[in-house]
Amino acid sequence: MSEIQDDLSSVSNDVKSNIFIVSGGKTGSSTLHRSFKNSFHSHTTFYLRHLQYPKITDDLLCMNYLYQIGREKYGNPVTIISAVRNPLDRNISSFFEQMTRVVAPKTEILTMNVDDLINIFNERFLHIDDYYPFLSKNNPNKDNESHDFDGIDIFSVPFDSRRGCLYFNNGAYQILILRFEDINKWDPILKKNLLPQQLQSYQFVTCNRSDNKWYGSLYQEFKRRYWIKPSKVNEFFNTDIHKQVLQHFYTKTEIHQMKSKYRTSPLP
Repeated sequence: MSEIQDDLSSVSNDVKSNIFIVSGGKTGSSTLHRSFKNSFHSHTTFYLRHLQYPKITDDLLCMNYLYQIGREKYGNPVTIISAVRNPLDRNISSFFEQMTRVVAPKTEILTMNVDDLINIFNERFLHIDDYYPFLSKNNPNKDNESHDFDGIDIFSVPFDSRRGCLYFNNGAYQILILRFEDINKWDPILKKNLLPQQLQSYQFVTCNRSDNKWYGSLYQEFKRRYWIKPSKVNEFFNTDIHKQVLQHFYTKTEIHQMKSKYRTSPLP
């Protein structure tokens, strides 16, 4: 029991502010984390338990527990910043991030035909990152997976186009959910919506961009040649999880533009 307590104590030491970046992979969360000094960065409770602190087995460890620590150490409001993104673009980016684990070693990938990679993605990894931390079930294999926004129903709060984000503040929690497609506007959006004391530890920094990684040129060529059957696009965008999120954060025109941007057949 003492080992678990020591581990939880070390987690508490890692909470160095009441600002938490809790967002799906490949949605710009690393940029947000780097932009806020001492912010805590995670993707979900599942990620927290199994990748960040895999030795801790205590069910007490979850995002909501960390929010409680942040509140006790630094006061209200606990601020959660997250982002959403075109889910197909996001999954393509995630596929490249995980390629050396799920496809082949780096040296082999760099010699592969781009069209072969497109087929591998479409056939096996189209749904590689289908989760959102503000939904109740982020891991279908664990019935007790925690809702990572402390049960707050973000769908009861409209996306505010004037603010440039979904904004919620009940005194205990301040929540901002941005759109990745607006990343070039994130700096003024954040400055407009954050509290004055939060801006003291904020300086916008972009990082972890796929274009700048070892697979950058391959990624660009993949996107240039990427194709998918229209029926598959509709099926993908109309899954319950994506449909709910897209309809809340994007207009019908924006969703149509997302779905129609992809080639419908391979390039010669």
